[in-house]
Amino acid sequence: MPEAFLLTGPSGTLNPAAPKVDRIPFLLVLPKAAPPGTGYPVAVFGHGLGGDQGNALALADALAQAGIAT
Repeated sequence: MPEAFLLTGPSGTLNPAAPKVDRIPFLLVLPKAAPPGTGYPVAVFGHGLGGDQGNALALADALAQAGIAT
């Protein structure tokens, strides 16, 4: 796994002297099948301002059946 890094400042600049950590909730859905050698392909679902992470479930089953993690 790559080493974690922190971005702070108005333009997302790295400032190790003033780290800022934000928690970002997410929902991960994986296919039942074993991952291929290169790993699962991944679809990133953005619900927009009027929804929540549960909105991804409407698509996640169909994507998982196609071997795509969501």
